[in-house]
Amino acid sequence: MQRAPRRSLVAVLTVVAVLVGVAACGDSIVSPSPSAPATATPSATSTATTSLGPTATPRDTVRWSRLLFDEVSPESREMGSWTADSSGSVAYLFGGRGADGALGDLWAYDLAADRWLRLAPDGPAPAPRSGHVAAWIDGLGLVILGGRSDAGALDDMWIYDPEADGWRTQTWTGDAPAARWGSCSAVASDGWLWISHGTAGDATLLDDTWRYDPVQSSWGRLESGTGGPAARAGAACWWTDDDRFVLFGGQTADTAAVGDLWALPSAGGDWVGVESVAGTERVDAAVGRTAAAGVAFGGTSPSGTTLGDTVAVDARTLAMRLLDSTGDARPTARRGAVLVDDPGNERMLLFGGWDGSVLREDVWSLDLP
Repeated sequence: MQRAPRRSLVAVLTVVAVLVGVAACGDSIVSPSPSAPATATPSATSTATTSLGPTATPRDTVRWSRLLFDEVSPESREMGSWTADSSGSVAYLFGGRGADGALGDLWAYDLAADRWLRLAPDGPAPAPRSGHVAAWIDGLGLVILGGRSDAGALDDMWIYDPEADGWRTQTWTGDAPAARWGSCSAVASDGWLWISHGTAGDATLLDDTWRYDPVQSSWGRLESGTGGPAARAGAACWWTDDDRFVLFGGQTADTAAVGDLWALPSAGGDWVGVESVAGTERVDAAVGRTAAAGVAFGGTSPSGTTLGDTVAVDARTLAMRLLDSTGDARPTARRGAVLVDDPGNERMLLFGGWDGSVLREDVWSLDLP
C-alpha cells in the first residue's frame, strides 16, 4: 500500500462510547446494472418552501489520491455500507450488490494503517443485501437495517458487536418501518436512529420518517404535517450542528434525480426546504458527514449519466457548494459508492460503486478545502 499513515496505529475493533451520526443511503429504483425493480408509483408531492440559507457559493477545489493495497481487499460492488466506529479507528464495510447479486460479507478497514481485514463471525449472520441503511450506535455496535436481498425487500435489524465478533438480531415493540431499500438514515445527538423515505417491497416510493430508540428498542413515526419532501429513494441524510435532520436529492416518481434540500427539527415540526441549486441533482450519491459539512459525491444525474463531482452542504447554514477536482488523479464518475469520514487523518475515503460500465473496487482519499 503506497500511502504512509499520518497518525499512529490505533487498536482495531475498539468500541468507545461516542456517537457517530454519519448518513447511510442505499440503492434507488434507477439502475443501469442488473436487478432493477419495477417503476414506482407516487405517494406524495411537494415543493420547497422557506429558504434556510444562501443557495450557493463559488466553486472550491478538492484533491483526490488513490490508495493501493498489497493484501486482500473486498470485491467490487455498489450500494453497500461503510460505517466508522465511535473511536474513529475502524470502518466496517458490509454487503452491497456485486457482479453475481447481493453480498453479505463484512470487512474491517483500519483507518490508521490503511489495511483491510475480512471478518468471519461464527453463528447467524444477516442475509446478503444491498440498499440497506447502516449506523454505529453506542452500546450496540454496527447496526444494519432493511435493504434488498435477491428475493426482495427486508425489514430486519442486525447488530454486529466487535468485542464478541458476532452478529445478533434485534427485535422491537410496537409499530416499525415497513420493509424497504434505498432509504437514508443518521444517528441523532441523543443516540436515536432516524430513517427516512425509500422504496417499499411493491416498488412504491415512500415519504415516511421514523426514529428508533435503542434503549427501549421501539420505533416512533414522525408526523411532520404537509409540504415535506416528496416520496423518493436514493436520497442522502445527515444531521446539522443545531439538530436538524437533513434530506438531500434522490429520485421521485416524476423526476429521475432531484437536488432539493430539506431539514426537519429533532424537536418536531414541519420540513423546511432550501431552494435547489443547479447541478446538484443526483440519486444514489456516496454520502458522508464531516465536522463542517454534509458531503455527497457522484450519483446519477436526471439524464441517467453517472456523475463525478462533489456537493458540500455547510453543517450550520446549509449553504451548498459544488466542488471541482484538481489534478489528473480522481475517481471515475460513479453511483452507489460509499464514503466515510476519517477526521484523524483529515480526509474522507471513497470505495466502490458503478461507473456506468463496471463495478469498482478502488479506494480514494478525498481532501476537502
